[in-house]
Amino acid sequence: MLVTVHKQFYEQKNIKYYPELLGDFFKKLKVILLGDAFFTPSPYIHQKTGGIILKKTILVFGLIAGALVSILMIINMTLWENGIINLDNGEYLGYTGMVIAFSMVFFGVKSYRDNYAEGIISFGKGVQVGLLITLVASLMYVVSWEIYYQAKPGIQKLFMEQYTEHTLSKMQEKNASAEEIDSALQELKDWSEMYKNPFFRYAIALLEISPVGILITLLSATLFRRKEFLPA
Repeated sequence: MLVTVHKQFYEQKNIKYYPELLGDFFKKLKVILLGDAFFTPSPYIHQKTGGIILKKTILVFGLIAGALVSILMIINMTLWENGIINLDNGEYLGYTGMVIAFSMVFFGVKSYRDNYAEGIISFGKGVQVGLLITLVASLMYVVSWEIYYQAKPGIQKLFMEQYTEHTLSKMQEKNASAEEIDSALQELKDWSEMYKNPFFRYAIALLEISPVGILITLLSATLFRRKEFLPA
């Protein structure tokens, strides 16, 4: 009864009832988060069907990308542990593996455009598809790295020893002062302590991989918005 009276008061004052106003706010928030406002779907796709297709595209290409980047990361780490590669070329190989894995973003955006959107995709929709594929792959990478890290208890100590030697060697080549070297060693020690925190590890892993996926997403969305680029 109180709710009804309260609502009638708002109607008499020609003011929208606040629960309805709150409901409208959340509807608009949903539109923004899910991309219906900016990420314009193709007019050829029914909204419900398009959502199912989008999820399928994201999962298929995201899981493939995640599997690839995880496998390549393990191969890279195994080569490093066995002394076949060092920290310098290991870093290049690591990022090369990420680029190879995130080629699935390129193919995912193309697949969505050609197979489900009648060859038409906006820049925003391409960004949405690419970023969600990147998110799936990045989360798989974080999980894979954490599993590998837990399965290899001595990996952090081995890495920090080699990385410290590598850093000292580079600084000595540049004739760094004793104060600079001491400062660098303290920073490495602090970083090593922070890395024992799992949430710090997750954040570092995400920051390591996600920029690659974001760059490839922006490139793919820019290219595939043009109908004439690699048509089906």
